[in-house]
Amino acid sequence: MVAHGLRLPVFWDFCDCVSSTWVLGQHFPNRFRDKSFFQKVLGKCKHQFFLLFLCNYLTNSIELENRRNNLHIINYPHLTLRHKSRPVRKVDRQLRGIVAEMFELMYAAKGIGLAANQVDLPLQLFIINPSGEKGSGEEMVFVNPVLSAPRGRCEREEGCLSLPGVYANIFRPESVHVVAYDLSGNVFDRRVDDMLSRVIQHENDHLEGVLFIDRMNDVDRKTLAHDLQELEMELENKRIREMIPADSVIRQRLAELESQYCSG
Repeated sequence: MVAHGLRLPVFWDFCDCVSSTWVLGQHFPNRFRDKSFFQKVLGKCKHQFFLLFLCNYLTNSIELENRRNNLHIINYPHLTLRHKSRPVRKVDRQLRGIVAEMFELMYAAKGIGLAANQVDLPLQLFIINPSGEKGSGEEMVFVNPVLSAPRGRCEREEGCLSLPGVYANIFRPESVHVVAYDLSGNVFDRRVDDMLSRVIQHENDHLEGVLFIDRMNDVDRKTLAHDLQELEMELENKRIREMIPADSVIRQRLAELESQYCSG
């Protein structure tokens, strides 16, 4: 059977290509924007095979990049959680892919915020979506954030994706002023309060190597001693089974990443 002059197998290859192109639009929203992307590519392609080749090539590149990133959320007391992150000086395609993958990890873990060092990266960067659901709420990326002018004080329960199952009431300022950048260099400069303020403060603490349990007093922290000990034993077992690298290897990799993204 022939559809519009195309042999059926070719037609289905073309449809598969268009589907791949739509997926690419989700990975690179700033470059490939729905209809405009199709118009630009299709307008320049005189033959569908070229479009198929292009999309397969780019899709394979994304898959290779995701395998190379190999991101996962690390748990207390992993060394990187105590590493003080450095300012980001360069944003490239790989870093954009890392941020996209961070959102996927955050949603899968039912979180609303995730800092770079929670995925074993030494970068001053964190992401937030207060809704905690993909496709709803607002996805926000904070690069090199600076918090100032805290006001008020309130107590609220907090948890952390790097401390699964651990929750505690934590005092924090009710509102703070935040200045940061997104991946395109746009400035976020405003005062935030309520839940957004708390989440931003929590994630910014991560960039300083601070965990929410550090903000508890000694008496309250003792109530979590058993939970923390279990996490410590779990990490030690992974180290014994060589499921995580030695500290020296981790430090070397962090230094390499800092050289790649944080140097002059």
